[in-house]
Amino acid sequence: MNKRREKLDLTGFRWGAFIVLRQCEPPNKSRQTNRYWECLCECGETRIYSTSVINSQKNYSCGCLFRENNKKSRGKNEFSFLDDYVKVTTTNGVSFIIDYEDYHRSVADDIHWYVHNNTSAKSDEKYVISRRKKSDNCEEIKLHNYIMNPPDYMIVDHIDGDTMNNTRDNLRIVTQQQNSWNRAVAINNTSGVKGVSKVKRNNKWIARIGYNGKRIVIGTFDNYDDAVEARLTVEKELYGEYSREQIRQSKI
Repeated sequence: MNKRREKLDLTGFRWGAFIVLRQCEPPNKSRQTNRYWECLCECGETRIYSTSVINSQKNYSCGCLFRENNKKSRGKNEFSFLDDYVKVTTTNGVSFIIDYEDYHRSVADDIHWYVHNNTSAKSDEKYVISRRKKSDNCEEIKLHNYIMNPPDYMIVDHIDGDTMNNTRDNLRIVTQQQNSWNRAVAINNTSGVKGVSKVKRNNKWIARIGYNGKRIVIGTFDNYDDAVEARLTVEKELYGEYSREQIRQSKI
């Protein structure tokens, strides 16, 4: 005989700054697959969360803790006003640069920026981000997106590969593919050059490149320098202005 397991009553449950007051109707009547609960934050605000959200304990407050911490950290950044741009130094000593117009705009919008490690990437890139309240949650904003405001299907590329250089001259709106062409060397790369690796079985070097969804083998070489030269030559031909080598040479 099948017995229905008694549903857990979360009334009185505490997590973060919240306490569950009572079960309530779902905010969206079409969502009947989960139970919803009215929750009281320590600041006095109430929020409605599903059982799954409460169990995950993702939201530690209605946003009041974030706002309080943001107020405490605001003003601790140091600003250096140079001739062409503003240099911002965060509390952990990392610096980035922006144009004056974007500095004044972010101050007017009351946004505090800090540097965040992009742990989801294969490289050790860092990005300048902020978080601000949106509805019941906080949304993450990347500084380069804040400045350039790309369409949903496009992204912002740092032309020189330096994600701390957020001046408009160093930013451009590109496709996902074009951005991948200018991506930094992966942290697990042992040759120091994208697309170049050593073949252990014959002690030779192989050069490859990705283009239009295909992985192309450029050739196999006896020495490292020849493999690198071949890779960079094809890279400039296929990637054009989005080739990192092309960008490097244009600055020489």
